[in-house]
Amino acid sequence: MSDLIIREPTAEEIGRVIYLFPPGTLRPGFRLWVAARSHPVVRFVGAAAWWTEGPDACFRLASRPGVKDSVVFGQLINQVAESARKAGRPCLKYYDTLPEHDPRGVLLCEAGFKCLHTERVFQVPYDLAWNRVENNFKKIQDRVPASWRIEAIRQHKPETALGLIPLRSLTTPEKLINWWRTDSAFAYDADLSSLLFDGSRPIGTLLMRKFENTLHLEIRVVQIENRLLRSFGNTLMFHFLAERQPPADNIRYLRFCGIEDKHQETANLAIRMGGMELPPRYFYVKGL
Repeated sequence: MSDLIIREPTAEEIGRVIYLFPPGTLRPGFRLWVAARSHPVVRFVGAAAWWTEGPDACFRLASRPGVKDSVVFGQLINQVAESARKAGRPCLKYYDTLPEHDPRGVLLCEAGFKCLHTERVFQVPYDLAWNRVENNFKKIQDRVPASWRIEAIRQHKPETALGLIPLRSLTTPEKLINWWRTDSAFAYDADLSSLLFDGSRPIGTLLMRKFENTLHLEIRVVQIENRLLRSFGNTLMFHFLAERQPPADNIRYLRFCGIEDKHQETANLAIRMGGMELPPRYFYVKGL
């Protein structure tokens, strides 16, 4: 691919470049670099989109099917890193977690990226999880504080949940706000995801999204010191989900993720529900 050129697309070309990315995956304010071949005609074979989140920069890669990623992505990664450095960003992050041995992860490491954290992933047959949730709810439903209520996130703005998300979470404020949007490719399910309130004060949230035959549990937090009440809150949010999504052929699994050294309780819950551990995923960053 000796005729490969890495450059910024022209204004007229941006629409064609965006087409390489799954719909809804680019963030507001993104900037693009494209890998183009000039022969026999100009053709875009890969692209990188990058944007800022707080003081740092994030990016993701895309390519045309059949293109050898190692040739295209290596140059795009270096170009994005240089652009972010010139923009004064202290850190560059790959936006998505990647499985082990993913070609993108290999190229990121070759470009000086390090694994910031490892996510453990667990998968539970949904019918097992549903039965456990309903059995637990029957035991506690008469003991739930009368001041509590639970509502779908569709009725609320993302700022309602921001104060609940701990620093050790799998998300960031920028990601949470983006994924709250129903037109985002990674959108939380606005009807299955919930917020738990004590009166008018939010005390918990469960944020999840559907992908193919799986419900991905992205965020689960209850801000209550009392351990028993915290358990009640988790059960109530899972019951909210179970009521709206009974076991069905099109939903077969419930998937949990947790940072390896910080979310042991997530792993314990998944195992108690009858889950099995899947291969881990990795999050890559590079200091600039």
